[in-house]
Amino acid sequence: HTDCVRALALVSGIGFLSTGNDGVIILWDLAGGQLLKLTGHDSFVYSLAVLPTGEIVSGSEDKMCKVWRDGKCVASIAHAGSVWGVTALPNGDIATACSDCVARVFSRVPERFAEADTLQAYEGMLASQTISAQEVGGVKLADLPGLEVLEQPGDKDGATKIVRVDQKAFAYAWNGGESKWEQIGTVVEGPGGPGAGAGGGSGGPGELNGKQYDKVFDVEVEAGVTLKCGYNLGQNPYSVAQEFIWDNDLEQAHLDEIARWIDTQANQGVTLGEQAGGGYDPLTGANNAMNEAGSSGQSGGAGGVISFGSDQHIPKKIMTFFETPGKREAIEKKLGELNEALRTNPDGAVSALAMTPEELAVLKETMTIAFSKDSARPPQAVYALISDKLLNWPKASVFPVLDVLRLLVLNPYAAKAFSAATGNFLPAVAALCQGAPDQVPPPTRIMAIRLFANCFRNADMRALIAQHCAGVLAAAKGSGAFANAQVHAAYGALLLNVAVQSKGSSGGGIPADAVVAAVNGAAEFLHTPSAVSGGSEDGIFWVMAALGTLVHENPSAHAVAVGLQVKGAAGGVAGAAQGKVRECA
Repeated sequence: HTDCVRALALVSGIGFLSTGNDGVIILWDLAGGQLLKLTGHDSFVYSLAVLPTGEIVSGSEDKMCKVWRDGKCVASIAHAGSVWGVTALPNGDIATACSDCVARVFSRVPERFAEADTLQAYEGMLASQTISAQEVGGVKLADLPGLEVLEQPGDKDGATKIVRVDQKAFAYAWNGGESKWEQIGTVVEGPGGPGAGAGGGSGGPGELNGKQYDKVFDVEVEAGVTLKCGYNLGQNPYSVAQEFIWDNDLEQAHLDEIARWIDTQANQGVTLGEQAGGGYDPLTGANNAMNEAGSSGQSGGAGGVISFGSDQHIPKKIMTFFETPGKREAIEKKLGELNEALRTNPDGAVSALAMTPEELAVLKETMTIAFSKDSARPPQAVYALISDKLLNWPKASVFPVLDVLRLLVLNPYAAKAFSAATGNFLPAVAALCQGAPDQVPPPTRIMAIRLFANCFRNADMRALIAQHCAGVLAAAKGSGAFANAQVHAAYGALLLNVAVQSKGSSGGGIPADAVVAAVNGAAEFLHTPSAVSGGSEDGIFWVMAALGTLVHENPSAHAVAVGLQVKGAAGGVAGAAQGKVRECA
């Protein structure tokens, strides 16, 4: 978790759940491996329970009790205040404790429903509560649609819309279980007065990746490298910051800095972490987590730009992953073209590798899960398809397959399936990766090594890649000879993740020969002139950070590095480089 953990719940026969201030619910096995991640709450989550059916129940500061099944939210139960406690009753009902000083029981069984007038009174209470414009987007009344927008169903359970009726704005939430929009409150101006919800902070409204945001910030992650971050007023800044880190392959260590900066720039007045002012927390007696702050924060940078300071370079403690999906439509189109080329190949052995229409449908279903970062279970048929056909595609054709697989290994169900299989998943990928630049197309090399790097995200895949680490490193060795900056960056990330993992308990499962292989690979990279002059700055930095981490407090690895004259190579890099590369060298 990226912030305070508020609740734990045992899941019999599987492991346990945890949640907290980051708004994320995580299912772990008893060895500490992550199995499932649930996101959907807009604020801190205070309480968890598990129903007799195995469904998960959560209560949050966002005034919602949510029910989760198979990795998806299947019901959102609106409340008049923060939901500070939830519990599962033996008959399958849910009891909640709300900040309005009322405990309520919710049931699926009609015979146990309250009287009609009681239900109507509760719905009326929800509809009459006022909601700050900042909580639901900070939009202008004149820009709001009318009730006709509610004729279309919501895209997910708990989705919200604000509509205009005469001169008032009302908030509605989609009830997926009953397939209807429910009024959850009347929207009023936020604490900043009229218009505060639409214009506060240094970023203005805009569109990013096809979505409209109340604010779009420039985030300068490196000198001269600026990324865009979209934010809607009322969102949990920590959730936005976490998604921004995942989408842009940034280091997790920046989470707190980005979240606090977003909070300040957005002029939300929401306290994150340490609290100030009134209100109180149900668990600690401290201030309410979402209470208005009593003091102003310091801006993280002028003009909507935040710059990160240098982190500790050696030993590195944070891994790097490639989790940003490519353009799905383009990848699907390329897969279709390459599959058709295989199907029409006169060589029967080659044409037999082409996917049937049914298999192509299975792959597309898998892509939907992988590209959306959905924690749902991929179709079981995809694993045989991968091992029997896709990983046997020619090296020149397999890169879009690897692009899908490097995202699929991040899925907890897929990770467990790959780690439990008796097949040769990672050795097969290594075989596709291995070879000189004239033998392996750069896109295939890039995607294969990114897949290896992503294997370190999940406990099951970490165990699997540790087992095959020496072979993986042997296949990826020589990446410096590729005249491609993305190959260099992927290779640097792989070495870095191996190095960080090797510093775990009992060497993180990384064998001693794999540590030596990583040192050899890093040294070879630094001794390759084309790799260190005009190559990827990230690649050079990650290779050197990996090398320093590998030899840190490891006399055997240090001796190997000395023998390979890496000090001289690093000195040459330091003389020509600037910024983090020079610092690390």
